[in-house]
Amino acid sequence: MEKNRIISSIVCNSLIILIVAFSVSCYFLHIFTIAPNSVNFRCFRYFTTDSNIFVALTSIFLIVYDVKMLRNLNYQLPNWVIKLKFVATVAVSVTFLVVLFYLAPIGGFAKLYYGPSFFLHLVVPVLAIVSCVFYDFPIALSTKACFLGVIPMAVYSIVYFTMVIIVGEANGGWEDFYHFNEGGLYLVSLFAMYLATFTLCYVFNVIRNRAITGPSESVKLKVNS
Repeated sequence: MEKNRIISSIVCNSLIILIVAFSVSCYFLHIFTIAPNSVNFRCFRYFTTDSNIFVALTSIFLIVYDVKMLRNLNYQLPNWVIKLKFVATVAVSVTFLVVLFYLAPIGGFAKLYYGPSFFLHLVVPVLAIVSCVFYDFPIALSTKACFLGVIPMAVYSIVYFTMVIIVGEANGGWEDFYHFNEGGLYLVSLFAMYLATFTLCYVFNVIRNRAITGPSESVKLKVNS
C-alpha cells in the first residue's frame, strides 16, 4: 500500500513537471494563438506562470525523495520538502480558484482555458491538489505551518502593486491585467486576496489532514510545526 502511494506521487509529480515545461514552452515557441502581452519572457509577469513553475520545481524535490522512500520505506521526508510542496500547492490553488470564480467570468471561459492556460489554470492545479492531499506525504501539518502558504501570494502582491500602482503602465510598468485596481479599489482587492488565501490555507490543510488520518480518527501521525 505504501509503495502504491509513493508510485502515485511520482506519477503525479512527473506529470506536473512535463505539463508545466510544455505549457511554458508554448509562450516562447508561440504554439497556439497567444496574446502578445503573454509571449516570451512577458509570461513571467503572471502569477499563474510563476506558481506553476514553483509547483513543478517542488515536484522535482518530491520525486527525488519519493525514490529514496521506495528504496527504504522507513525513510522520513525532510520537513522543508513537505512544507514547500504544500506552499506551492496553495499557490496554484489560488490561481485555480481566482481564474474559475473571478477572471473567467470577466474575460470569458474560452479565453482563460485556451492553449497553455488550460493546463496552467486547471490541469496542473488539480494534479497538485490530488498529489498533495492523497499521495505526497502521509504527515499532517500544523495550523501554524500551513499559513506559510500565504507567502507566494504576498510576495507577488508586492510586485504587482509596485508595477501596476507605483510605476504604472505609462512608465513601463504593467497594465492591471488582474483588474484588481478597477475603481481604485486595490487595497480592497488586496485585503480580499489575503483573507481568501489565509482561508484556503486553513481549509486545505484541514481537508488534507482528514484525508491522511481518516474521517473517524484523530490526528495520530506526526504533525510538522
